[in-house]
Amino acid sequence: MLLPNDHAKMLVDLLRASGGEGAELLRRWVAALMTAPAEERRAIVEAVEQRITELYASDAATEPLLHLESHPKPREGFTEVVVKSFTTGTARKPKPSSAERTA
Repeated sequence: MLLPNDHAKMLVDLLRASGGEGAELLRRWVAALMTAPAEERRAIVEAVEQRITELYASDAATEPLLHLESHPKPREGFTEVVVKSFTTGTARKPKPSSAERTA
């Protein structure tokens, strides 16, 4: 489960991403969402989330997981990376097997 300040950390990570391109992507995403009527924004985010999980989530997952990794933090004797996983809340249909696709 994400904590309230995890969302702020995700935004900061996006701002830092891709050599400054993250700030532009974040600006475009927020501007696009703000253009849409408030009552339609949730559906827009859900549609984008579904498309991303269809493309990038594990093939084995019927309920896709999204993973967030923290920046590596050097500790005494090891480097810590925290991974938080959460479901999208929308079940995904399993992809057909190769036998089903050829039938």
